Amino acid sequence: MTKKYYSRSPRARVLVTGAGGTIGSLVVRGFVRFRPDVEVRAFDLDIPKNRDFFDQLQGHIIPYFGDITKPETLVEACTGVDYVVHLAAIIPPAADQNPDLANKINVEGTNNLLKVLKAHSPKAFIAMASSVSVYGDRVKDPMIRVTDPVQPSEGGPLRPD
Repeated sequence: MTKKYYSRSPRARVLVTGAGGTIGSLVVRGFVRFRPDVEVRAFDLDIPKNRDFFDQLQGHIIPYFGDITKPETLVEACTGVDYVVHLAAIIPPAADQNPDLANKINVEGTNNLLKVLKAHSPKAFIAMASSVSVYGDRVKDPMIRVTDPVQPSEGGPLRPD
């Protein structure tokens, strides 16, 4: 008997946080193009760039505007979702220049998301991404292996001073 690891229901609900960002926008477009059977919820800050992007996909996505650092703005988007692609984050060099903001968004924001999901979609599957910078300078050898040590880039928010 084959194990069933995830639902292939015709209207699975997928939430993409950071949906207006570089990677988030590609993920959203990928769902729209390749998985029209999925309800795509796009969550990001209410700024003109994100409004314009979400407007381009009107009728294909359900837009949600909020701030991951404010859990109350996540509730509606998180309620009843099956999957979450969590991409809301601040990355280097901005994260290196403002580690407090990086902590607020990346750590506290992720914690907010998890708490809201626990309350409103406790069975949701979550996929998260990280920056390659946690492995240090990858210019000479960009390939990452599971055995590679975590060595945050010089000046990164995870690097001890």
